[in-house]
Amino acid sequence: MRKLTSLILILFCLGCIDARADRKDRGVASLTSENPHLAKGEMMIGGNVAYSMHNNDTYRVLIIENVSSQGYNVSAKPFFLYALTDDLAVGVSGLYKRGLTDLKSAGVSLMGTELKLEDFYSISNKWGAGVFGRKYLVLGHSGRFALFVDVELNFSCSQSKISSRQNNQIIGTYQTDWWIGLGVNPGISFYITDNFALQAGVGILNFGVGRINQVHNQVARGSASGFRASYAVDLLAMNIGVAFRF
Repeated sequence: MRKLTSLILILFCLGCIDARADRKDRGVASLTSENPHLAKGEMMIGGNVAYSMHNNDTYRVLIIENVSSQGYNVSAKPFFLYALTDDLAVGVSGLYKRGLTDLKSAGVSLMGTELKLEDFYSISNKWGAGVFGRKYLVLGHSGRFALFVDVELNFSCSQSKISSRQNNQIIGTYQTDWWIGLGVNPGISFYITDNFALQAGVGILNFGVGRINQVHNQVARGSASGFRASYAVDLLAMNIGVAFRF
């Protein structure tokens, strides 16, 4: 019931964003401000980049012990926007992610049961593209600060290689997958200068369909397909980026 109520509130807020307010000064927001966040005919480019790495030497966390591993994750998501009218824009986006995990050893000990993993290696690459619409809700009268909502249709595909040692034998898997999804992503935007802005957004509503294909040891094949849907606010998944309008 809580999720249904929250969804109704989000749809109501989206309807309010599309509605036009009068020019009365309420001291909070003016949807028909003479200083829009992104004026008709203006364009904007931007994106975000993230990088992380780890290096563990006989590290222990909860019931997992003797973790010796290294790896990294890197991602980039650029976008381009064109304003059809004041504070209403359409655009395209791209996506690239790469991750590597090289796990030498790790063990799990629980209630007398011990499991051990050795020589686990995984590397993956992901590409994606999308089209989206964005609506800004300007706060104040300067046009510098605004809330926004993105509705995005995206496509992504990836490939990965996974190998591990089991019973003194190396077992390898090659995997490819693709996904088509629809997401609703709210966020905030603030101009530091007249044209340079900081932006932060987080996904709350996402739907997707996709398929996974695998080849094990270059012989056996497997596949899976499915549908996924999520409604949640994950602040740890917030994307922070920059943008430039011209």
